[in-house]
Parts: sequence; structure tokens; C-alpha cells
Amino acid sequence: MVSRLTHLASTKTTFILTPKPFRWEGILTMRECGPSRRHIWKLSSPTTKAYSHVRLNIFPDRCNLITDSPTTNTGSTNTLLGIPRFRLFRTTVSVFSSDPDAIIDFALVSFDGLAISYSDRNSGIKAANLLLPGRGKDAGNGWETNRSREPGHVDWVRQGCTPFPWTSRNALVILTGFHHKGAPGYIEEIVVDTLHFRGNYSQAVEIYTINSSDQHIAGDASGWELIVPAHSCEADKEHAFQSTLFQNINGKTVTHVKMAIILDGGVKRSRVFGKSAIFAGN
Repeated sequence: MVSRLTHLASTKTTFILTPKPFRWEGILTMRECGPSRRHIWKLSSPTTKAYSHVRLNIFPDRCNLITDSPTTNTGSTNTLLGIPRFRLFRTTVSVFSSDPDAIIDFALVSFDGLAISYSDRNSGIKAANLLLPGRGKDAGNGWETNRSREPGHVDWVRQGCTPFPWTSRNALVILTGFHHKGAPGYIEEIVVDTLHFRGNYSQAVEIYTINSSDQHIAGDASGWELIVPAHSCEADKEHAFQSTLFQNINGKTVTHVKMAIILDGGVKRSRVFGKSAIFAGN
């Protein structure tokens, strides 16, 4: 069967701050589509506005199909058109409370938390899982590294760190939501969760922080400060590190957090609770 009509699609969006009635704005002009394939279009540059809704228009909404098989009677049938999947890739813009005392999890993906780099991972398990909401359903929903028992194996950890058996460290850098808002924040508590990791949990963790204007700062960059020395962890448990346990951070604001796990193993979630420096007047 051959379609008489060309199938076209376009996308339009609505600006989040536009007063009602909303005003739809076009961000992608009409594009031609074909059958049974993926169509990927990238904007020439990111939008300068924040949006809350997206509308996809397809043209036409139905068409007449002509059958030309010699074994059937020639005729037409009215058929609906469809798009099985629609994906929109974007950078989030979080809305924070204006209360200066509000406690926020700045590592949470909902608040623009981002795993910007890591030294190692087990195949198929993403480091970004650490920033997902909730505690997840199984170990595959966390972060786990490959095994390494080489003496002196160190990833992204400055020299002079507290020694531990086999001195094996695998580090993850987390970009907190503070940085996306243009200002750092104060950390009050860090939680490391080893839920569902029983025989392969991380036996200890170290936590580092830094205040940097470099959004994608390297794990081995100078300036990282150790705020939680190597602390033992247990299997299948949430470990909370209160600010009273922190070192080298009193009164300081930070933009990034780095977690080093010792030995190789798994962590389910990592939380960074604190207050925004924006509304604190800093």
C-alpha cells in the first residue's frame, strides 16, 4: 500500500511563565517523517527560555491509503496516523523554595543533581542511578564498580588520604543543584545508602567537597577537601553523616561533592542535604 499524502510533524511548546491563556511558541519547524523509523532533530541552539509543556502536532491526523495489489479490489480505506514514542532531551530548571531555612537534597536529579564523572562502573550500571528518587527496587538500580585488588589502586583521590585495606578507591563526582542556580550552598548532611548490596557493598566511603566555577571539574583536580575521612559502611543500610562529623568545611559553601568508595563495590543512593546560599544572602 502506498500513501497519497506526505506525513509531516512539528513541535510547539508553551512558556512556563506566560500568564493564562498560555501562548504556544514554535521551537521546531515542520519536518517530513517516514514510516517505521526514528527521526532525530537537534535545535541549532538551546532555547533561552524555560518551558513546562510541549505540544507535538502531526499533519495530517488521518489519510487515505490506496491498495494496488492485483489480488484485491482497488479502493481506499481511512486510516489513523500514529507516533509510538516521543522523546525530548533537555536541561532541567528547578524551582527552589525561597525559605532560607529550607533543606533540599541537592544531589537529587529532580533538583538538577548530575553525576558528571566517575572513575569506574560495572557494565550496564549507571552512576546517575545514585541520584534517583526513592531507594529503588534492586541492586541493579544503584551504582557498582568493577573489582580491582591491585595494591595502590587509587582513582581521583588526592595523596595522603586515610589508608584502608588494599587502598582501592573508586570515586564519583556529583554536581549539586546549587551550581545550576548560579550560587553554591551549605551542606548539613550526607547520606550513603547500600540498600540491596549485601555481599558486594562498599566497605567504607570518603567524602570530598569543592567550591568551583568549573561545572565539569575533574575528580583529580586540585582543591578538593576531605570532609568525611574513611568511614566504615554496612550492608543493606542507610549511613547518615551529620555536619557535626564534617572536617574542613565550617561556614564554607560548596558546588560539588565527590564520593570515594573503599573497596570496590556498590552503593544504592547518595544524598546531599543542605541550604541554598542564594536565599541566605550569600
